[in-house]
Amino acid sequence: MEPLTPDGITIKKDELYALSDNELIEQARAICHDLKAWIEDHFTLSPQQSDYLGGIPGRVLFGWGAQLAAIVISRGDLELDMAPHNDPKRTKQTDIFCSGFIHYEPEGASTFDVQGSYTETLP
Repeated sequence: MEPLTPDGITIKKDELYALSDNELIEQARAICHDLKAWIEDHFTLSPQQSDYLGGIPGRVLFGWGAQLAAIVISRGDLELDMAPHNDPKRTKQTDIFCSGFIHYEPEGASTFDVQGSYTETLP
């Protein structure tokens, strides 16, 4: 397992995006179902990261998991920003930005394009 660092995220992203569409959908389902468990199963966490992850409310984890799953199934950008905040009240702030477009035509070609980034600032 890779550490939860910018390099570790890049390695995991490359592994995920090398999967078939069906395999990637299974990973996205796991991410959406239980983000905390998926992270713990795929990354080595520092004690601080583990404590932080354990303190996030379930509804927040579910929302993040849904957003991250949408980015993953579109093979979008994933980033981990570990730059320190100057504001001591925001040392555990986590931000996620996700936007996208899904177009489906039953009779013709469909497009699925979700763009976004997953940005997390860790203590």
